[in-house]
Amino acid sequence: MNNNRTFGQIVSASKLKLPDFDCKQTVGIDKLSVICNDFEVSSLVPFELVAERKKAGQEQATQNKLFDLTNGTPVFGSKAFLNTKTANYSISSTGTLIVNCNPSKVYFPSQHFGSFKRSCVGSYRLVTEAEQLEAVFSAVEDDARSHGLNFDFGNSRTFRLDLCKQAEMTRPFADYLPAFDALRLKYSKASNVQHGTQTYQYGSTSSNTQVVLYDKLEELLKAEKQRLPSSSDFLRAELRLLNAKTVEAMTEARTANALVKLPADQLNATYNSYLSKRLFGIKQTELFPDEKSFSELVRHFVTEQHRKNGRGAFHQIVRTVGVTGISETVGIERFIQLYGSVLQEVTDGNFDSVNRSLRRYRNELHQLSDTASALYKTVEVVDLLSELRSALVA
Repeated sequence: MNNNRTFGQIVSASKLKLPDFDCKQTVGIDKLSVICNDFEVSSLVPFELVAERKKAGQEQATQNKLFDLTNGTPVFGSKAFLNTKTANYSISSTGTLIVNCNPSKVYFPSQHFGSFKRSCVGSYRLVTEAEQLEAVFSAVEDDARSHGLNFDFGNSRTFRLDLCKQAEMTRPFADYLPAFDALRLKYSKASNVQHGTQTYQYGSTSSNTQVVLYDKLEELLKAEKQRLPSSSDFLRAELRLLNAKTVEAMTEARTANALVKLPADQLNATYNSYLSKRLFGIKQTELFPDEKSFSELVRHFVTEQHRKNGRGAFHQIVRTVGVTGISETVGIERFIQLYGSVLQEVTDGNFDSVNRSLRRYRNELHQLSDTASALYKTVEVVDLLSELRSALVA
């Protein structure tokens, strides 16, 4: 695993300024989960035990043995779990121990940073070195032993791994929203999922992998019940490997110890390759190469909004492509025709109602186009995508 660069404090009189976030050359580990069948529990006291539920038709609930204490006493139930500041421990109905931890929070406890009257507490540094990860294993094992649980973290099988990069971008996070809207995870059935205004998720909860992009500073401040007047330029991008087979297939590391022994640049290569092929796989010059692909984009937004019983497809398209993009791709009048035909087909809307909407949209587009050409040149989505790609996978 690569060495992390030194984080220095930068103070600004005008706004809350955090230490250097730059982590472009290597990846860090944000979440690590392992599964273990060989463990010992000396005391059930710290654990919360969930009893088996009686099902319909049964006189009493079926007794399921979770495990035996070290003194031989059997423990029955459907689940036992323990949550500490260091890790979460759960023993499933099959008698398997699952351990979830955040290495960055274990190795780098919450740090206080800020300037003047504004500050926040939160862990933002990433574990990037083998020695750091080994220290995390020891810390979690020590924590478990202090609660009567013994297991070998390093030889347990890894079944979730979050690889992260983060950087201070040249623009605020919100400026990249059109690019985030345009991105799709290749081979994924679902499109992006937006959580709030500052988090974009690519891949569903049932997927083997997910990519999540979000404003890390907003997350830190939200935990402190603080808010920025606008988004920050602190971008974090996480590649989440969500099951044991995927972790092993993509990293060639079955256990946590094997993860430590990986060559320094292998995790970085895994991260870069995945994002390059799966998230930034569309050639930038071919984002909207012709009218057909533009029509498919229109159909996507109209269909999605209609499925949600909502409106706003028109403004989502304008935000994603930009007024200049619409004008130069197919022209305003042709776009209105395309939009109208798709709207009529998908929604089966009233002819007069659709035409009223189209007239309003046409006027709005012409006004926006006149303003854009007179005042500024809009930033193309492909330019924003290029900046994101350069920051994350170059």
